Amino acid sequence: MAIDPERHSRVVAMLREEKLDALICSAPTQVFLLTGYWPVIGNSIAIFTVDGEVRVLLPEDEHEIAAHSSNAVLTDFRPEQLRILTTPKQAVEKPLTHLCRKLSITQTRVGMELEQNLQPASYAVTACYRSTLRDLLQEEFPKLTIVGADNQLEKLKASKTAVELERMQAGANAAEAGFNAAPDAIQEGLREADIAAANQSAFERSPMVARMQRSYGFFTACLAPTPPPPLHMRALVKG
Repeated sequence: MAIDPERHSRVVAMLREEKLDALICSAPTQVFLLTGYWPVIGNSIAIFTVDGEVRVLLPEDEHEIAAHSSNAVLTDFRPEQLRILTTPKQAVEKPLTHLCRKLSITQTRVGMELEQNLQPASYAVTACYRSTLRDLLQEEFPKLTIVGADNQLEKLKASKTAVELERMQAGANAAEAGFNAAPDAIQEGLREADIAAANQSAFERSPMVARMQRSYGFFTACLAPTPPPPLHMRALVKG
């Protein structure tokens, strides 16, 4: 179940209207829409059933991030191993098919994202299943009917709930506080690290920052102070 009850109800209503038994999505924006959790490296998969059950299959090191932002049922998998080279498909195949059987959606009508789309960058490098996810499911479950749900998902994203609007405003307010501090922070002789720290301090003083749980660990890393430049570079920074 998504943290936002209104969003959860809207997704269930769409599934019933479109006569879909479930949604299976992997694009970060779709996972976020269905669960409230924003994946970091992009190989998480959300399953949302018409009965309102919400599951997330995610890398084990993102469990804490998801737990902070979603109350969906989480199932961890290990995306990589030191001794064995695996592809994203190989890493997710067994846990995904097991989860589909557990939810009894192996012979049902399922909506997926099948068309082109744009995704905001969630990390320096992200995974993307593309058609691999659809092919995997069709090979494993021949009686599963997969239909495109791209238009329905985009319509859901276009209409914000009250909770989502509040969060968007909170994010804008926090960003405004940080950027407004920039002109006063930029002064002759200051290091880049000092300027960054001043902006970060103003940003963190915003009362809404503590509520921002987009990607808990990654978000915290982005806010970390810029380390001082090497000694041989400091003259260039100051100059």
